[in-house]
Amino acid sequence: MEASKNRKISTSALARSLELPVKEMFRKLEQAGWIERDNDNWALTTKGQTEGGEYTTHVKYGTYIVWPEQIASLSTEVKERPADESLHNGALTATQIGERNHLSGRQINRMFAELGWIKRAGKNWMVTALGERVGGRAQENHHNQQTYVCWPEQVLHNPNVISSLKDVKADLSHAIGLDDQAGNEMGVYREKFPAKLRAADGHILRSKTELVIDNWLYMAGIVHAYERRLPIDLDAYAEFYLPSGNVYLEYMGQDSDTDYRQRKDVKINLYKSHDLNVIALTEEQVRNIDVHLPRLLSEHGIRLY
Repeated sequence: MEASKNRKISTSALARSLELPVKEMFRKLEQAGWIERDNDNWALTTKGQTEGGEYTTHVKYGTYIVWPEQIASLSTEVKERPADESLHNGALTATQIGERNHLSGRQINRMFAELGWIKRAGKNWMVTALGERVGGRAQENHHNQQTYVCWPEQVLHNPNVISSLKDVKADLSHAIGLDDQAGNEMGVYREKFPAKLRAADGHILRSKTELVIDNWLYMAGIVHAYERRLPIDLDAYAEFYLPSGNVYLEYMGQDSDTDYRQRKDVKINLYKSHDLNVIALTEEQVRNIDVHLPRLLSEHGIRLY
């Protein structure tokens, strides 16, 4: 009898005893404050330990959390507690958006962060001014005091979200441009000025200046995207985007090319009007890129060592 009383069961077994899906079980345990994420693993909280949770190690399955078997009948806090996601008046969490798209909540948060709509602050996700524009709202998990962001249903119809979801899911028709609208400005530009120059990281570029910038970023170990669509309602693209600093790079061109500079000035104003961080590189700065760009990047939290 005593042995049965002290028997421990896995979270999966606990889910079965409570007639809950395993994913829902982990979610409820997290919301109850019994477990928390530690990178890719689940970790016990002090409250979880108080409830009898502990770690065990199995030769085949490694280290995982187990619970007292009687917890299934003695505790109703986890089973009956409504999920936080149901309390948002129709707003969606990253987890819910992920479930609709067969992705994890973590992938959705990374996607929104890449768009510049949310940013990390320790273990919290904070909504940015750009994210607020599309309806993002910060919420707090009252059990672990961590902040996350909820989104209105209509965010799923946002062109940037649709495009980014296709990127995350490696949609081939999207990758080769089959879903581009005929005659769109970027498509016409790409046809008129085809990219032919291969950078050290494999990016195919259009000019020697872009080649200089791309190779410098690659050699400096800075993750960057080329011709990334801006996270706004207009069909506009950046020359380079650096997700670690949520900052865009644009080359302003030669002072003698008046038309080019005017188009660039319009584009820079577009960044500013949408509160997007941008570094506008002059011809002289590109010539001495190793002197100027480290300083400009440091202003956006990107530091080289």
